[in-house]
Amino acid sequence: MPRLWAVGCGLGALLVGAPSLARAQDTLPPPSAALIQAHMRLRGPEGHVCAINFIPTPCPKVRLAFTGDINLGSSFIKDGVPPDTQASAFAQVDSLLVGDLVIGNFEGALSDTLPAGKCDGAKNCFEFRTPRWMAQRLVDAGFTHLNQANNHATDLGVVGREETTHLLDSLGLNPYGILGAIAFDTLGAGDTTTVVAVVGFTTYPFAYSLLDIARAKVVVDSVAKLADVVIVTFHGGTEGKSATRVGPGMERMGGERRGDLKKFARAVIDAGADAVVGHGPHVLRGIEFYKGRPIAYSLGNFVTWAGFNMTGVNALNGVLQLELQGNGSFTSGRFVPLKQVKWVGAVPDRNRAALALVRRVTRLDFPTTGAVIAADGSFTQPPAVRRPAATRTRRAP
Repeated sequence: MPRLWAVGCGLGALLVGAPSLARAQDTLPPPSAALIQAHMRLRGPEGHVCAINFIPTPCPKVRLAFTGDINLGSSFIKDGVPPDTQASAFAQVDSLLVGDLVIGNFEGALSDTLPAGKCDGAKNCFEFRTPRWMAQRLVDAGFTHLNQANNHATDLGVVGREETTHLLDSLGLNPYGILGAIAFDTLGAGDTTTVVAVVGFTTYPFAYSLLDIARAKVVVDSVAKLADVVIVTFHGGTEGKSATRVGPGMERMGGERRGDLKKFARAVIDAGADAVVGHGPHVLRGIEFYKGRPIAYSLGNFVTWAGFNMTGVNALNGVLQLELQGNGSFTSGRFVPLKQVKWVGAVPDRNRAALALVRRVTRLDFPTTGAVIAADGSFTQPPAVRRPAATRTRRAP
């Protein structure tokens, strides 16, 4: 196991010695105390990660799958906990959740006893307490990473957020998104290795902020020096059935600033991100390319058992599948259309309404930079941005 030890210690030393990362957020703890997670994943041969050895050459390809919002149920809501322990929620779509990394956005907190800790009686405020035993469903479905940088991570207060983090981590689900919690995975195939980093952003003080774009760029730039491939996810934007379009400038929900998402996404790509994937509006949005890197602005509600609107466009969602070269450049992409059925879960979208929606808003919002999306959901870069991948400063061997 010397390679695992060397990679783990090397990442830790580099992170502790990265002052730009420490300055990226005023509330970030000192680097030596940060919850940096260097996950060395070994799966295979059908699990897509075969081996790790001594040659630090990027893998030919990295396969990724992304979903939108996930909430398995809540004991705070009448009939909010599914009677079948969520056995059906992923049953018709788990074959899509395959890749080196399978990443979802986990909404809520996992606990059996903690009281509500966020709303304090406020109107139009929602809190979710998901029973702990339901977390195993996420493992069974195929997830490897779960984002906690969202507005429901503190539904049960800081204690509930930390309990959720610890439980997800104990199940091997690699939580990320809280300040300092950046996931690093070392993937291997034959005589090659690739380090993949995943960073989550949102608008709340316990996570990396998408509102402060200058600082976000510093965080991504620091991470890009340690990894071959950098993935950024964000939770932001306005919400609801009328939120399928990416807004110009700052988006808001009520009086809350939810981010200038186009400016943010392009800025973190300038800083070194290789793909940017969003969630938060609870509906699907378009896909564009910037400097050859894909940006998916929202993947909708993937599995949300209770407390969420699951009608009309709010029921439409999908799985985003990406394949990147070991240097982060885009190889191929596919959007698989799905929908939610109340009291069932995510199911295939036979009418392909989700795909039609993504294609339409992509054309409207990104007439020159939008992804060229085929009838089968596969997509490519638009001709205007098809160019060699930008030269990046990456980790030293």
